[in-house]
Amino acid sequence: MTRPCILPCLVFALAGSAAVASAAGAQTPRGDEVIVPLSDPSRPAVLTVSAFAGNIVVRGTNRRDVLVRSSDNGRGRSRRRPVETPPGMRRLTPEGGFRVEERNNEISVESSSCAGIPNPNPNPNPNPNPGGQGLPFIPPIPKGLPCGPMFDSIDFEIEVPLKTNVKLSTMNGDISVTSVEGVLEVNSVNGELSLASVAGSVVAHTVNGDVTAVLTRADAEAPMAFTTLNGVVDVTLPGTIKANLKLRTDNGDMFTDFDIPPATSRPAPRGTRQNDGRFRFEIERAIQASLNGGGPDIELRSFNGRVYLRRGK
Repeated sequence: MTRPCILPCLVFALAGSAAVASAAGAQTPRGDEVIVPLSDPSRPAVLTVSAFAGNIVVRGTNRRDVLVRSSDNGRGRSRRRPVETPPGMRRLTPEGGFRVEERNNEISVESSSCAGIPNPNPNPNPNPNPGGQGLPFIPPIPKGLPCGPMFDSIDFEIEVPLKTNVKLSTMNGDISVTSVEGVLEVNSVNGELSLASVAGSVVAHTVNGDVTAVLTRADAEAPMAFTTLNGVVDVTLPGTIKANLKLRTDNGDMFTDFDIPPATSRPAPRGTRQNDGRFRFEIERAIQASLNGGGPDIELRSFNGRVYLRRGK
């Protein structure tokens, strides 16, 4: 996905309402808002967002650039010991900062309490093979976290073109994506995941939180996964979708209004040889089913929680 930098790269470092460093082609109406032009608005954009203790909201709109708004949610301040203002002095502590970079239609947004300090890995990829074999059930902790994560407390509200590929990750926060068409990958450790009126393909993982998704159209060839360790998985798929389903919950019930027979087959027992010489069989508490003749693999899974598969229009 990375291409040579044909046009100059745009880098922005913001710190609350403090002065904003200017960059060619950028507009900064307010200290907590930046409009990022795309190198080629005729092509789909790619958005990567990395946060530590913040919510991420992404909306698709009829625009040809990307609008990034930030707000300090106060979580960083709540972790610090309160300090009284000395007599005759005013508190000047700024809100948290963030950094935005655009290169060849690829936009990365990174929250950081020390924005502007180079990060050796500005584009963490917690899931390098979305939907592929060996997909990890618990999302890995994103690499290249901001340099001041204990005080990183920024919420993001981002508007993107309707056709945009997004890769969003946060450690402690909710993620919401609305009206976006593309390859969508969302990861949280402690947070809810909500995707509404989206199209394309989705890989959504959280450890503690619900996963809710409504797809208006699905990629005919891309596998998808919706998983949580502690929470409910509630997914609505188009009624005409062709897919091979795998539904599983270890502590909960599963429900659907698709035409799936009650006695749908369970996965065949798998046998593996252990390092100590033992041979182990595993019989999964899962349901496998084929929708409309079958297609790419789609997995819905929770460990502690219910699973709902709903039939959309």
